[in-house]
Amino acid sequence: MQEKLLNLKNEALAQIMAVRDNNELEKIRVEYLGKNSGKLTLVIKKIPELEPDQKVIVGRFANEVKKMIEDALERQKALLQKEREENIAEAEWIDVTIPGIRPPEGHLHPLTQTLADVISLSRRLGFQIAAGPEIETDNYNFEKVNMPPDSPSRDTQASFYLDPRGSKVQPGEILLRTHTSNMQSRVMEKSKPPLRVLVPGKCYRVDDVDASHNIEFYQFEGFVVDRGISLTDLLGTVDYFLKELIPGTEVKFYATHFDFTEPSVEAYIRCTICGGKGCAYCKNQGWSEVLGSGMIHPHVLKFAGMDPHIYTGFAFGMGLTRLAILRYQLDDIRLLHSLDMRVLEQF
Repeated sequence: MQEKLLNLKNEALAQIMAVRDNNELEKIRVEYLGKNSGKLTLVIKKIPELEPDQKVIVGRFANEVKKMIEDALERQKALLQKEREENIAEAEWIDVTIPGIRPPEGHLHPLTQTLADVISLSRRLGFQIAAGPEIETDNYNFEKVNMPPDSPSRDTQASFYLDPRGSKVQPGEILLRTHTSNMQSRVMEKSKPPLRVLVPGKCYRVDDVDASHNIEFYQFEGFVVDRGISLTDLLGTVDYFLKELIPGTEVKFYATHFDFTEPSVEAYIRCTICGGKGCAYCKNQGWSEVLGSGMIHPHVLKFAGMDPHIYTGFAFGMGLTRLAILRYQLDDIRLLHSLDMRVLEQF
């Protein structure tokens, strides 16, 4: 029986060393070490039939043969794995000295770039940047900017009021802010003049979505409060502001009315989309209204705890989206919210 075991060992080791595939290696393992019909297994099962003095000798030798076959299987398996990894590495080898393919570079969205330019210009003029809540009280959004409940101006700013059920808030007390003017009183209540503040942010109004309107839009509000501030300070600031943001533009002013300023002024620029010839965006006027402004109303100063006999100020507000459209000569506000990369890659 020992001679048979020796022959099985030599036969198995020769086959193991010659195999080049893991599947073949597994077949050899089953052929010799299979639980029920392996060649070595069948021989080991006959050991109990031997004479007592032979059982120990043959049993020990059988275990040594089994161990040698198992070790040979493991070594060959590791060798095949190493060869496979080396072949993969060779096939995937990359010459790192070859110049790579430069990935496409992204860029800022037109609205983001416009906002960054507005903030940069404002800081050069000495303005501080302030942020405020988008969910606002009716008091700060309307009443403190001189728009009481019976003000006709409220009808021009259809608002999104929030449902206060389950809270202590009364209906009609909180809403999504309709303008960034809500921050005028908030800043003046906590800070003393001189003040130069710019407030950028999102605003919300109930509106029909079309080429020039949306229910969600960006706006920025700038205001200055100090002793001796006059209308000429406002006109000079706005004129400089618009000409820096839209180089080469022409600016003109018209008197108008806003509840929160007195006197009030609208700023127009020559339409950058049609060059002043007249188009759908400028309603064929050749000029686009871009900015509302004026001297801060004495009531607004009083509501914020300022004495209007000592302090005066001006404020101006503009839609950031409208500014971006005029800078990039777009004829539809919806293009700025497009997910089409063919559109966004143009800027």
